[in-house]
Amino acid sequence: MHIPVAPAARLPRIQLADTDYELVNVPVDHEQHEDVTEYFSLTARSNTRFGRRAPDENDITAPMLLKRLRYPFVLAEVTVSVDFQVDWDQGGLAIFAGGHPTHHQLNQLASRSLRRPYVVVDPSLRPGPSKWARVAFEVNAGEPNITTLVANPKCAVDWACTPAFSYFDPAYLEETSMPSIRLKLERVGSDLWVWFMVPSTVVMSTAAPTPAFISRQWRKCREIVNFFDPESSKGGCWVGCYASRPVDTEGLDTNLHNGGLFVEFEDLEIL
Repeated sequence: MHIPVAPAARLPRIQLADTDYELVNVPVDHEQHEDVTEYFSLTARSNTRFGRRAPDENDITAPMLLKRLRYPFVLAEVTVSVDFQVDWDQGGLAIFAGGHPTHHQLNQLASRSLRRPYVVVDPSLRPGPSKWARVAFEVNAGEPNITTLVANPKCAVDWACTPAFSYFDPAYLEETSMPSIRLKLERVGSDLWVWFMVPSTVVMSTAAPTPAFISRQWRKCREIVNFFDPESSKGGCWVGCYASRPVDTEGLDTNLHNGGLFVEFEDLEIL
């Protein structure tokens, strides 16, 4: 499944029929895989961001696939493959504690299709402050990294970077045009732990990896203390994936993929 390029302007929310998933900041005329937990892709134009302009003003125009949780969050995992072309290209997982990132009531307009029924939701006004975190497979200075960004209400964001280049086999990076990594967000008490694993190392290490072996391949890159405090959890959680190209590449004489960043997501698990 390939979702067409999304312009930087905020687009309608599209609720996937008969699911708790919805697409945000993507065109209405998208095509979707029947099972997004198995595979889907996002394409982001330049200037699609996932951050904050100010402590009380989110700047989230990145295309996203989000799931509304009707139960306490446990964990989220996904394998991310990114067609890195310019610095700051990124794709990964995101969690919003306390409600949807756009903070507005759903204004549903029922629309049905024999092939792909969906519900179109009117775009919101400027989103308000919220508590959220994201972990991304991101390229900086030409090398892959794991970055995290945490935002609290009325506070500036907190960014951290874990170099990931040394965890990859150099031959793998030379041979593939879209390196992959598996990311995980996990709730531990009131804290949010962030993990990553290089799938290629598991494949190369053993022909039949055991669950114990795989668990040892996870590497923790951050612990976010008191992310799930009672105040931020009142509105429930939205969890999912996003793609972002925050730099301006319009007008550059490059061979960028369809004018945007292409990111694939596989084996999505949200509990």
